[in-house]
Amino acid sequence: MPVSQEEHVLVSSSISHICQELTRQFFSRSEVVCEPEHFSQAESLLFSQGVVNLSDEPSYGVWENSADPEHLHLSLTLLRLIGRSNAALGLSMHRNALVKQLVVDFQDHQRFSLCLHGHQGIGRHALCSWWQQGFIDPLLIDCFDNQQRRLSIGASGSPIVYPVFSADTSNPSGLCWWIAPPPSGKSPGMGLDELCYSYFTPESGQPLPSQSIPSRHFWHQEWLGLLAIQLGCVDAAEQRASQYANLRYQGGALIRQHAAVQALLNDIHLAQRQTSQFLHTQSLEADAFGSLLLARNHLQQLLSVAINAAMQILGGVGYMQDSGIEKLLRDCTQLRLQSGGPLDMQSLAATWETT
Repeated sequence: MPVSQEEHVLVSSSISHICQELTRQFFSRSEVVCEPEHFSQAESLLFSQGVVNLSDEPSYGVWENSADPEHLHLSLTLLRLIGRSNAALGLSMHRNALVKQLVVDFQDHQRFSLCLHGHQGIGRHALCSWWQQGFIDPLLIDCFDNQQRRLSIGASGSPIVYPVFSADTSNPSGLCWWIAPPPSGKSPGMGLDELCYSYFTPESGQPLPSQSIPSRHFWHQEWLGLLAIQLGCVDAAEQRASQYANLRYQGGALIRQHAAVQALLNDIHLAQRQTSQFLHTQSLEADAFGSLLLARNHLQQLLSVAINAAMQILGGVGYMQDSGIEKLLRDCTQLRLQSGGPLDMQSLAATWETT
């Protein structure tokens, strides 16, 4: 089911309107963490609107038919809009949509957490070599060992889906997906405050009957989605910074007229433009995957600079929790570290280029 430009505009406009209402109702006070029941209500509303398609019928949901570039672009647009409203909500929708591609009977559990890293990162070169050569490196087996506990970030009370690699000859691919029960307890995090930071023990889980999906596509979608949500954070920060620059007087003029503030706004607009253009041209092909490995760190650095620029425009006010930008900065930083930090991406890119 191809997506026309008119359909893209209609779907994104509808979700944008819903996100504005969610912001007003649940996320308007950035200094107050959204209550779990309210966060669950926001998730349920987006589920009901088809942001994550719970049926087997074709739809315009996130990651639906993502092999098609137009569908992929629509998915990234929706995640950007939701991330602009609340980054944690965007991450929850993004990963539930990813899990929906794996789980055979998704209707039984409408909310999942997803853990795409092992107990010591993402396997770096071993993971990348496996994608290209199909070789199961011992490092990969150790990193995704089913006996080692892992840190998960997801909605409270959600079962966790995670990958396990093994050298079992009965499973030629070496990869299987497992599901663990919701972890107990919650650790304090730094960003994405509405989600639960918890350790879980993989051995408490069980194999998940899952659909077949190329694993490279899975991580590809994960990293593209994280960039789209970060871009949504920058959109929200830019809006707040621009509004402040149009109201705040200093030196007898609006601060927007000062060269220093104009330079900061240009930094924000540059990050928005470059990231948006990059996401618009993406596909799930191998060439696009290589460019993503090379570009992710650069784009995330631009987005981090943009968030800091928005904070500088507000001056000391920007560091206060009720400005909203302080939370956006923490969320954006946490998203940058998800499923592989800067060093992981450098190693992955180097391996992809040399194998």
